[in-house]
Amino acid sequence: MSVDAIVTLAVLAVVVVALARELVSPVTGIMGALVVLLLAGVVDAQRAFAGFSNPATITVAALLVVARAVQDTGGIDMLLGRVLDQHGSD
Repeated sequence: MSVDAIVTLAVLAVVVVALARELVSPVTGIMGALVVLLLAGVVDAQRAFAGFSNPATITVAALLVVARAVQDTGGIDMLLGRVLDQHGSD
């Protein structure tokens, strides 16, 4: 087994434990793992950041922003209230 594989497995294990125990936020954990792998020379910068230009990544990020905005403005509570009221009156 190569050194790169061992480093990657170790970083992955630390991130999984940290996320499972909720020691860090998912963004912090993933970005931290990326930085560690970059500094260790396991991945180069071009490959590490190539995923950020993927349209799917941008779409998911945009949906997370919209979902947070709807949550913060109370839109979900209002929608659920209307849906539950309609079903409750039948």
